[in-house]
Amino acid sequence: MSQTGSSQLLAQASSPSLRREFAVRTDPYDQEPTPDELGAIEREWPLIDAELALLDAEIRCLSANGGPSPLDWRRVRRAESRVMRELIKFAFAPVAAAQKGAAA
Repeated sequence: MSQTGSSQLLAQASSPSLRREFAVRTDPYDQEPTPDELGAIEREWPLIDAELALLDAEIRCLSANGGPSPLDWRRVRRAESRVMRELIKFAFAPVAAAQKGAAA
């Protein structure tokens, strides 16, 4: 390739529009999740769901007319218990899977 041709390619590659297009295509936030990441989300979903239920119960308490009722407090306690159960399951899931694999 001639000196002129390579300098033209270099000028094109360093153009702001090309750099911006390349940056957009290589942005890690634009990529789809990998199967491993989707699997991790699926394993953590029961805990996420329990945390959302707790948030919902807390919002009900905060927005209750005349203050939270005993039923609202009960809903919060149950949601907290569910979060703790799911957290324990999630924390010990790798241990349980390893023990199942060793027993097989």
